[in-house]
Amino acid sequence: TMLPSLAEVLECLACLKHFTCKAVLLTALATYMRTSELASIDHSSISEFGDKLVFNLLRPRKTQFQGPLAKFVLKRFKDDGLVCPVECILRYLGRTAGLRHRDDSTLFISAKAPHRAVGASSIARISWRQLIGGVNHL
Repeated sequence: TMLPSLAEVLECLACLKHFTCKAVLLTALATYMRTSELASIDHSSISEFGDKLVFNLLRPRKTQFQGPLAKFVLKRFKDDGLVCPVECILRYLGRTAGLRHRDDSTLFISAKAPHRAVGASSIARISWRQLIGGVNHL
């Protein structure tokens, strides 16, 4: 087998970065979640039910003092799949499935090797850069 060229490797990394940025921003806009909450989405809890995506957090929300962990439901946008958070998250999960570490259970991982879980500050930076750059570049 042939090894991928440097250009192919860089394109793949750029593609992963693009998927990560788009998934973070669309999820943030669709859920109104804090960056710490986005960083604690449990990727193993994500389930697709028809036109809905359901997921849980790994930790209690900042304003939650007792009870079960929060569950979120996102509905699929039927009119525009390009900005649908459900479609984006599902594509992101497919794209990152082979890159995830077994001990990382969060949804969002770094676009750079070793592809570990990203924290709230990284998610805030990604969101800020996407908003400054414009949603049209998604």
